[in-house]
Amino acid sequence: MNSSGRASLKSCRRILVKIGSRVLSTGRGMNNRVIDRLCDDLSLLRDNGKEFALVSSGAIAQGNAIMRIPKSHMSLSKKQALAAIGQGSLMRTYTDAFRRYGYTTSQILITREDLDDRRRYLNIRNTFTALFELGAIPIINENDTVSVEEIRFTDNDILSAMIIPLVEAQAMIILTDTEGVYLDDPRKNPDAEMISEIRDIKPK
Repeated sequence: MNSSGRASLKSCRRILVKIGSRVLSTGRGMNNRVIDRLCDDLSLLRDNGKEFALVSSGAIAQGNAIMRIPKSHMSLSKKQALAAIGQGSLMRTYTDAFRRYGYTTSQILITREDLDDRRRYLNIRNTFTALFELGAIPIINENDTVSVEEIRFTDNDILSAMIIPLVEAQAMIILTDTEGVYLDDPRKNPDAEMISEIRDIKPK
């Protein structure tokens, strides 16, 4: 992050942080050192008066660390079952890490349908408002057990962008193993162009 980006973050009251499963996972389960370091840094933000919500992937990876299902047997229904198994374990890890600093966590599982339905959208927004008023840390994941698209495509990136208005965040930080934002997946397309700076995001 350049100096202007860091300066902009200082003026933000509330930040949305997104961390992907590739950063969180060791390949055999959750990387507890990464989670502890993340929670250390985010707790320091809170200590300095910043509010944040955390979008965290990792439920499927954590579920598979428990169940050890070979990739060759990894059907969609198995992935959804692993998400159900792993989500509770993932939340316990975050809860224990933030508790060291005296902070309470809360779990929010969201589907695309929740955001498309106006009544459910407003209910979720009201819940976020109440959580921030109570001082609880919202930890958000797409509900992988019933949401098919997230497992196949986006790894919570689209979800994160869509909930920025819900949490009224002034900035979003994406923690990833990719060295920037690309116009295509650099793992599949070595010629993918990296975008050095995004000044504005507009819906299609």
